[in-house]
Amino acid sequence: YKEAVELWELLQDSNDKDTHRELAIFYEHRDKNFLKALNYAEKGLEKDLSDYKRKDLLKRIERLKIKIKKLEEET
Repeated sequence: YKEAVELWELLQDSNDKDTHRELAIFYEHRDKNFLKALNYAEKGLEKDLSDYKRKDLLKRIERLKIKIKKLEEET
């Protein structure tokens, strides 16, 4: 995953429409860095996406916000 993340981070300014989604998935599920995952998911919305990909990111963003809120309530 380390090499994949490095490549995705290099590609994030390109026209690739899946880079931010993949980074969001990695940081949500593998690294458990929900704030970073949220940031990448929100950046992904700036791309020209299909309706399906846009809905996927919006769903991910809502889920991440819930996770972040739960963590904040625990502290």
